[in-house]
Amino acid sequence: MGIEFKMNGEWFPETPETFAELQSLARGEPEIWEAICDPRQNDWHCFLRQVEECGEANRVRLLEQIYHDSPNACSGLLMRILKADEAELRSEELKDEIKKHQAEEELVQRVKEETERYKAFEDALRNGSCLETGICRTITLLGDVTMEMIYCPPGEFMMGSPASEGERSESETLHRVQLTRGFWLGKYEVTQLQWQGVMQYNPSSHKGDARPVISLSWGECQEFIRRVRFCHYCARLPTEAEWEYACRAGTSTVYSWGNSLNGDMANCSGDHPYGTKIMGRYLGGTTSVGTYGANPWGFYDMHGNIPEWCNDWYGKYCCEDELVVDPKGPATGEYRVTRGGGYNYSASACRSASRMGVRPDCRWFGFRLCCSAGLC
Repeated sequence: MGIEFKMNGEWFPETPETFAELQSLARGEPEIWEAICDPRQNDWHCFLRQVEECGEANRVRLLEQIYHDSPNACSGLLMRILKADEAELRSEELKDEIKKHQAEEELVQRVKEETERYKAFEDALRNGSCLETGICRTITLLGDVTMEMIYCPPGEFMMGSPASEGERSESETLHRVQLTRGFWLGKYEVTQLQWQGVMQYNPSSHKGDARPVISLSWGECQEFIRRVRFCHYCARLPTEAEWEYACRAGTSTVYSWGNSLNGDMANCSGDHPYGTKIMGRYLGGTTSVGTYGANPWGFYDMHGNIPEWCNDWYGKYCCEDELVVDPKGPATGEYRVTRGGGYNYSASACRSASRMGVRPDCRWFGFRLCCSAGLC
């Protein structure tokens, strides 16, 4: 009885035409052709006689030999034969090898796809188009100190406060802002340890390595940034819009957690609460960064602890109905913007929308480092 090969769902009988078709299919895959039979004999019937002499066992052995002789060619003609005849094979060892080979190919493909996805992700981070939140990276500064940075994706938000928000300032006109590129912002306020490592002195009145550095003018912050740039980071102060965008972290409430504060959720003057009549604690000094909970994007102490310098000159916002793209504040001015309030500020001054204008030479404030997309 003749042997038939099942290919593409149809059975091919032992005819010269089938032999010619096999020969045509294998023309571009010489390893397969050489494994099937000696091309010099060029005789389909002779090949079949060799197979029939030992029956099905020989057929299995021959297929095994084909697989071992040319495993890399299995994606072509041979793999089609093996898959079609798999149900009839009696060799478990061959089946296991086929499965192992297929698993290896699938693994290689998965690794390739994962590598491509990672490259696309890193490219998006570099150009600031990545839309993911919660991405944290650690950078190393002068003095071998490190700093954790969190990525803020591009997006839109309502900046300022609605007219219904209590104790608001007229300078907090509510308006829509679009930030077209992502940026990196310090997970914490710059600490005394980080400042000391870069600047080699510590002006802070409330000492502690993990406490935020304080008593800084706007210009002193710029000197710190200039030295950080020696490490090839695109360091700067955040714009006021970037600061509030990171502070809100997708929220529209008075604070990132809700609408009240009395010193329980942030370091401020609990004697002057907001949104509640219950007075809370007043610590009278700074606390170590991260003492209170993080906002939805992972930033700490955006409310209270110390007021933070921003890059902008202080001025009025645009009109309410206008969309502003990547605002950087007035071109000139007398005062620089500070944000976030502090340990001795009332709770209302620690709101997400609260802002102050301060002379740049005033030395009482701290800051949070910002880096443009790509970090360097």
